[in-house]
Amino acid sequence: MMKTRNLIGMIAFCLFALAACTPSKESGKTLTVLSWNVWHGGHSKTYPEKGCKGTIDILKKSEADVILMVETYGAAPMVADSLGYSYNLISDNLCIYSRYPIIRKYAFADSISTFNFGGVMIDVNGKPVRVFDTWLHYLPDMRLAPTDKSEEEILAWEMEGTRDEEIIGF
Repeated sequence: MMKTRNLIGMIAFCLFALAACTPSKESGKTLTVLSWNVWHGGHSKTYPEKGCKGTIDILKKSEADVILMVETYGAAPMVADSLGYSYNLISDNLCIYSRYPIIRKYAFADSISTFNFGGVMIDVNGKPVRVFDTWLHYLPDMRLAPTDKSEEEILAWEMEGTRDEEIIGF
């Protein structure tokens, strides 16, 4: 029951966050937000000299106003400089880039690690907008689900992962 309540709360929070990014009838403007796990800062083992540059090129083409990056790992200053954006490096894992000024930073270290969650308030033409970035652990990896087991055994296997505890932390 507690997990259901927390999940409903998380969904409500996400819907509220999305509502903050919808077009305003007064301005006719839309705030575009891109969330992207760039896998190790966009650094490519196959093409080390092109990996991060390729990531930056994609971000430029997106024309997103705000970018929520996961697995930033050393790329934050280069990406921000290339885009001409402000940025808040929440942790080595998470970073928020914004074409609008960042006026406040949010971290909740008492309840959840900055490796997993943090946010900013940006000033969008005089209107404060809060934006949050999160990373939930990938375990258990659903591609490895024991499909030959009973429903109860599959559910027990799924509960051995980390996501529930991380969501409850919100």
